[in-house]
Amino acid sequence: MDNPEQVETPNAEAAKYRKQLREVQTENVALQERVDRADMADANRVVEAGFKAAGTTARFALLNAADFWALGGVGIADVMVDGSVDQDKVTEILAGLHESRPYLFAVNSIGDSYSQTIRNASTGGGHGDVGTQMAAAIRKARQG
Repeated sequence: MDNPEQVETPNAEAAKYRKQLREVQTENVALQERVDRADMADANRVVEAGFKAAGTTARFALLNAADFWALGGVGIADVMVDGSVDQDKVTEILAGLHESRPYLFAVNSIGDSYSQTIRNASTGGGHGDVGTQMAAAIRKARQG
């Protein structure tokens, strides 16, 4: 005769499947969060690259990339198409932000160290404190 300890009751079997389902759901959530972080990192790289102004060598980039999300009125889903960042959509949003809030942007032409110094100062990059970097950038700009 069957061993009574090996016979699984319908409730025990259902409990086993519920436990498996919860484990799969937890794994699914973790994987989705990982994909969301990767998508956000890709989108931030596109945002940080800025956009090229039509007919010039000027490239406009936000001093603080977080302004794109905070002031652009968009979320990550708004700039994704078929699982990839839509660079045209990002450019469109950046151009709109530049039009309404140009003070949020640095202008960077090829070889423009002034804008790079400003960007380093605003993000804490480079050497020295922000005030020193800003003062150096302003002096350099005034010298031509």
